[in-house]
Amino acid sequence: MIGEPTQCTVTQQAGDTILGAVRQVLMIAASGLLLAGCSSSSAASPSPTPTTSPAAQSNQGPSANLPAVDPSCGAEATSQSLNSNTPTSFTLTNHTSETLSLFWLNFQGQRVHYTDVDPGQSKDQKTFVTHPWVVADPGGNCIRLFLVTTPVTITIG
Repeated sequence: MIGEPTQCTVTQQAGDTILGAVRQVLMIAASGLLLAGCSSSSAASPSPTPTTSPAAQSNQGPSANLPAVDPSCGAEATSQSLNSNTPTSFTLTNHTSETLSLFWLNFQGQRVHYTDVDPGQSKDQKTFVTHPWVVADPGGNCIRLFLVTTPVTITIG
């Protein structure tokens, strides 16, 4: 339904390369191939809507290990926000056993801490389509770098 968030797990297609500049990333996003997000042309596969109820958490439980670093993290050093023209949003869901940190990359490409997401929890975040975000492990190491163009759920773990 239009306007509702897409539920997805982001996967990288074989042959994709991580681009070194935000302009290149934005060109990819504009063409429908996103670092994170789902659309009818995306390679990401749907996943069930995450739940944060205590009963569901005890049945599912977060995964024991943090995921491997996503190749998108290689673009962090050259990524920055460009403008605040087109609003969008995302939900970050943590299916790991560790607290994850969410950082916005500002207009100078510096991390700005926005929130922490505890194991088994989700956080909603408003943003803009040209704003990159970093999910980091407890040591501050990038797990995933992403942009969103439409409301989406980013699931880690």
